[in-house]
Amino acid sequence: MESEFHPSGLDKATLVSVIIPTYNRVDLLRRSVSSVLSQTHHHLDVMVVDDGSTEDVKEVMSEFDDPRLSYHRLDKNRGSAAARNWGISHSNGQYIAFLDSDDDWRETKIEAQLARLRLKGPDYKACYTKRERIDDVTGKTVGFSEYGKEGDLLADTLYRTRVGLSSLIVVKDLLLEIKGFDERMRFAQDWELYLRLAPLTLFAYVDEPLTRYHYHDGQVSKTYDGNKAYVESLSMIYGAHKDLFRKDRKAWGAILNQIGHYQMTCGLKKEARSSFLCSIRHNPLQKGAYVSLARMVKGWN
Repeated sequence: MESEFHPSGLDKATLVSVIIPTYNRVDLLRRSVSSVLSQTHHHLDVMVVDDGSTEDVKEVMSEFDDPRLSYHRLDKNRGSAAARNWGISHSNGQYIAFLDSDDDWRETKIEAQLARLRLKGPDYKACYTKRERIDDVTGKTVGFSEYGKEGDLLADTLYRTRVGLSSLIVVKDLLLEIKGFDERMRFAQDWELYLRLAPLTLFAYVDEPLTRYHYHDGQVSKTYDGNKAYVESLSMIYGAHKDLFRKDRKAWGAILNQIGHYQMTCGLKKEARSSFLCSIRHNPLQKGAYVSLARMVKGWN
């Protein structure tokens, strides 16, 4: 589907829909919403999608008096992918931007991205920014994202997620064309989305830390159930995009090594061994799978 919106027409009148999915996190949510409403680009459609929270998110949203902001509650907890898809399907903007409810933006984020897209031209229908990583306990910056490539990102995306979802802005038509996020996946939905998005557009990049990623106690811990969910999600990615991975033997080996790692943490020794051996077969020169396989064998003794 060819987008009807041409980047040369991007200006102050361009409507950008911002989708903020949330499950509880009411204190952090205030920070995220405030950062969006403070954007120097004012023409926004800001949607907070409450994924069946047990906390009173609606009451927190009532603290904001801004006609651009709307609150929507799903009938039950469906997961962040479903919440984002609901937002996409009900949005009005020419572009979509995503913001996790525990992250926030610098005030020029959207304005800078639209300017970059206008400069790069019609083949660029997505843009991301550098990210600043902040420890919420100390309030200190602990680092910045290092990846900042423009253009075709597919080859790099085969290895892992390169673009932070909270830093992305993308033409809505593209998200509709690829049918949004895979709602079956508990983790790595952003990686799977990018594997379908990257073949359809070039990516622009703003080399300023306009997206702020926060570390805090409420984030998902690596429990047995969490690691098992990673196995399931990575296996779905591998199964859905096997044709892409087959074109790059290193990437093919890398994802099998990742699957094997999480299988090993879940005690799935036979499955992990099979994944590591397949990883080595596809990319014999890598070190990671050999090391993981050796550790697993040592643990058996």
